[in-house]
Amino acid sequence: MNLVYSEDLPADAIAKKFRISGSVIAEAVTEGSVYTPTDTNSDLTDTSVTITAAKAVVGSPISVEALRFGGNGASLARVADEQGRALARLFDDDCNALINSITLAVTASTTLTTDTLLEGQYKVLNALCPPGPLVAVLDFKGVYELQKLVVNAGAAVWTNALATQFISGVPQANNYRGNFLGIDIYATTGLSETGSDDQGVIFNPRYAFASVLGGAPETNIRWTGHGVASQVAGFSYEVSTHMFYGVGLWHDSAACEIRSDT
Repeated sequence: MNLVYSEDLPADAIAKKFRISGSVIAEAVTEGSVYTPTDTNSDLTDTSVTITAAKAVVGSPISVEALRFGGNGASLARVADEQGRALARLFDDDCNALINSITLAVTASTTLTTDTLLEGQYKVLNALCPPGPLVAVLDFKGVYELQKLVVNAGAAVWTNALATQFISGVPQANNYRGNFLGIDIYATTGLSETGSDDQGVIFNPRYAFASVLGGAPETNIRWTGHGVASQVAGFSYEVSTHMFYGVGLWHDSAACEIRSDT
């Protein structure tokens, strides 16, 4: 979630607008000249992106036999925890699917290189994206290729603390791999492809994507007193978790696709 700007849903609506600010243009006027405002330069026109939330759900039956004889891995708390992870993966998948709608793109001739990553950085900055940190979400192959380049760069690179952290740091639970070239690098699977290229992305997390959240996930545990359809015979519980969220591309120019060989 920290890579996406988020706001809470209103209490009485399932959608929310995110403003895209317009601007005005100053003009130089010679002494004695009459300044006449023009629509092109003087009108401040904002646009917006509307993001609509959807209900994400997962339900799991579990029998009393499974709870009694399933060992440490069979518990209502364990099922609820796994459901929370499933909702998080769904959110990530929805974010990854947005990469296809980004206008800016750079393509490596073969595998990912530092030149390609820097060109993506340049395109975001050149599009006058507001200043801020940049993040790259890449496939594991792309991260591997960048790390190889660092390792093979020669002795000088080993005096750079950020470079050594990028190639020797322990990956975190969210697959953060380190900072490289001033860009926070994350690795993931499930990126879409175009031709034979995976489509990663470099973006400003404060502006590129936005989401609406209808509160934290809610989990309910229900004693059914009977089997659940054909899934569980006999007495059983049902664990269900749901949440409301939506995610969308907010500022298109704050992101750039990074394409490289799979």
